[in-house]
Amino acid sequence: MTTALNDLLEKWAETSPDDLQPEQAYDLAFRLGDFAPYLLADKVLEKATQHSIRLLGNSSPPFLRRRISLQEALPPGSCPILVANRSPERCRLVRPGFVFPVRWVGAREHDRRLPKSLHETADKVRAEVAKYLEAINKDSSPAAAGRRPVEEYFLRPEPPGLLTNVDTEAVCWDFQSAWATLVAGLLLAYWNATPRPGIVATGARGEDKVAKVDCVEAKVQAAIDFGVEVLFVPDEQHEDFKEVANSLGAQQLKVRKFGSQPGSCRKLLGLYLDELQVPPGKDAPQEDRARYYWLLQDPRKAADYYQENILPEVAELLRRKLEDCSAQISHVVLSLSQSPQLAELVAFATRPQSILVFTNENIEKYEEEFDRFVKNHLPSTKVIKANVSVGSSWDELRDCYSRSIKNFLGSAPPNSVLVDLTAGKKIMSLACLEACPPGAWLLCIESSMLDGRIRPFTEKFHILQKRTA
Repeated sequence: MTTALNDLLEKWAETSPDDLQPEQAYDLAFRLGDFAPYLLADKVLEKATQHSIRLLGNSSPPFLRRRISLQEALPPGSCPILVANRSPERCRLVRPGFVFPVRWVGAREHDRRLPKSLHETADKVRAEVAKYLEAINKDSSPAAAGRRPVEEYFLRPEPPGLLTNVDTEAVCWDFQSAWATLVAGLLLAYWNATPRPGIVATGARGEDKVAKVDCVEAKVQAAIDFGVEVLFVPDEQHEDFKEVANSLGAQQLKVRKFGSQPGSCRKLLGLYLDELQVPPGKDAPQEDRARYYWLLQDPRKAADYYQENILPEVAELLRRKLEDCSAQISHVVLSLSQSPQLAELVAFATRPQSILVFTNENIEKYEEEFDRFVKNHLPSTKVIKANVSVGSSWDELRDCYSRSIKNFLGSAPPNSVLVDLTAGKKIMSLACLEACPPGAWLLCIESSMLDGRIRPFTEKFHILQKRTA
């Protein structure tokens, strides 16, 4: 059975922790369940724990044994919201400031046990983030990148059992200052990215800035109580928050500015999102995107980020280079290597009818990656594969390339063919060059590489046409 939080707070209105009996504290904590350590003052929790030990010994409920710390890892989409107790004289059993933890997840609606005022702020955030992503993703849809549209994300308590015993729907907490946290959480959910622990923020949406918030001391105290390492605040309140933190003896708490710049929500929250490691979008400077790409250790996440936020811009440069040569490409011949981004780049820039892909026994993993890329981004492109043995002799290589390319091209005009000579061993490139018909376009991509990955935005394209006899 759930209890309405408003009714519970009203029942104990104006009661101080000192006046509360241990059994009353235990009853209150028990009714709140997992939400108790977030909401209740430490003295109330201490009394509840005393009674629990007397009643149950070492079998105290988990919510009384748990010390909440935002230093712990959080799942993608998490939003640890700082909330101030605006009626400290009336709600004396509640912390001056506390954390209300929620998370953006794919769903059909917000959890109805969450405050209506939070629903309203979250809906505004979702609309703003959707508009931002639409602007930077105008050449591709989230579905093409395998992502859920932002409009399909809604708030849930985090952890999921947080509000099992209690309903906060009718509480009148102010969540305008949760704007910054909700934006960051939604971007993380969209990217399926994990936030760095120990970092929280407070800031409302302003006109081309992050607006000031109130209850500074309560929010600093909440940050201290829940183990926050870095607290981001509106630029114009930076000194106020630092002064309060110092007065409370929290020299270890790092208070930082958002470093807001006029424009999108991304620019307004720049330094905060960077610290959280929210992926820079297509509108971010090239150096920021390249740096983030190199921070990603997970190859799958790195590939996804490259394809969505770097590849389109680089591919456009190649497309223009081909356009300058008056090359109209319908067929592409390329070799796969341990740097599949090269093949993806050529395919994405040309968007051909058909691609002939030369593979070998050492790159099965990368072959699967390329197949997935074509399926997601070039669904109308036909892919034909030819296997080349790494240990083949020159004559065997020449015969293999000649036969495969001839069968692939059929009656296609030579000047509609682009042959990428970048990947593979040099002897394979020579065999491919000899096999391609006169009049075909030849491409070689020069780029810096590190650990099998392209250094983004270092690509140089060299294009020429094979001479006719």
